[in-house]
Amino acid sequence: MSFLLCSSACSNCSRAPDKQADTVMVNPGLAGANGKPVDGKEDQLPAPPALQLAASEAQHLAEAERQLEQRRRASEEATEAIRWEEERRAREEEERRLHEERRRAELEVERARHEAVRREAEARAEEAARLEEQKHLAERCRQEEESRCAEEARKGEELRTFLGARRLKGVNDRKKGGLFSGGYSYPLHLAVRAKNAAAIEILLWGGADPGLLDSKGLSPISLAQMVNKKDSHTPVIAALQGPRRR
Repeated sequence: MSFLLCSSACSNCSRAPDKQADTVMVNPGLAGANGKPVDGKEDQLPAPPALQLAASEAQHLAEAERQLEQRRRASEEATEAIRWEEERRAREEEERRLHEERRRAELEVERARHEAVRREAEARAEEAARLEEQKHLAERCRQEEESRCAEEARKGEELRTFLGARRLKGVNDRKKGGLFSGGYSYPLHLAVRAKNAAAIEILLWGGADPGLLDSKGLSPISLAQMVNKKDSHTPVIAALQGPRRR
């Protein structure tokens, strides 16, 4: 660096020359042979301290604003990340809840289906048992009816045999004692005299009237009690006191 003195003939100087005051600092590296800067630019003087302070404060303020903007963006990004994470968790929780609801609904449908199948099976089993019971009942009734019909047929045949053997047309027909006798009796009286308890039961089943009196004024039971010697007619008396009509 070199120093030049302003000459006294300088037109811009109106005062006496002062070597110290009029000294100008020149950078020889920037000056050419003709005294002009090598790069074609004029010499630049240093900025005043106030301008340097203002520039420094502006730089610090810009840096502070930049850092504040970075923090704001970081805060927004963190808030957005938290919000996104909360939404993701909420979606997952909702998906789990919906999955559980669907699973419970499926289980309930399956349980209801099994219950319906079970009830239907029970209903079919009960219906089959009822039909089987009806079948057995019908068969039993049929057998009982057949047995009853067979028993009635047997009794009817025995009744016809008893009456036919004595030439009687009905269970209450009067039977004369003889050609020249005025006596008479009824089929029950005839059975009492024959000690035929089975015939008495058949006659009563066939509708014979135990209150009819013979020619001596005796009812069948009165006749049986009169001729009962040493319990000879006890079965007959018991038959006369039994069922009377079919």
